[in-house]
Amino acid sequence: VNDSYDQYFEISESYNSGNGYIFSGGTANRDIECLINVAKSCPDTKFVGCFLKCQVDTIISIGKPNNLQLYYDLPIREFYDLLKQSSAVMIPLKDNRPSGLIVVYRGILLRKPIITTETHSMKEVIPNEQCGFLCKIGDYEHMSKCVKEVLTKEDLCRVGEPSFGRY
Repeated sequence: VNDSYDQYFEISESYNSGNGYIFSGGTANRDIECLINVAKSCPDTKFVGCFLKCQVDTIISIGKPNNLQLYYDLPIREFYDLLKQSSAVMIPLKDNRPSGLIVVYRGILLRKPIITTETHSMKEVIPNEQCGFLCKIGDYEHMSKCVKEVLTKEDLCRVGEPSFGRY
């Protein structure tokens, strides 16, 4: 990851439960079909997705569920404001490439529960179920169960100081 993590500590704050929706976003390596399937499996949960216009077009062509609100080509500040207002962050990935890390790091610093794909890099960031859950690639059923759990597990992400997933 080619980025300076020090700049993100300024956004670290105590946990807030957010507005009850699951945030998903970013560009590289996102598993759009998995996101759609999770949203369809959790019809009573609101999802907010922030992607590129071409990714939004793909979601619409596949069949956007009613509980998925989409944004595209947002300025970075608006992207992170939506993440900050969320109750949890879900980043489904297509394969083992290191992707989604900056969004996950920011989510952790905001003390948001994380649901992501079990990749080599994500296992380093989320080593246990204290700040989030890892799911196999494409396993939307497990991700759906995790979505339901994070919205009811109040202690997730509330202990300790953020240390990139190692609370």
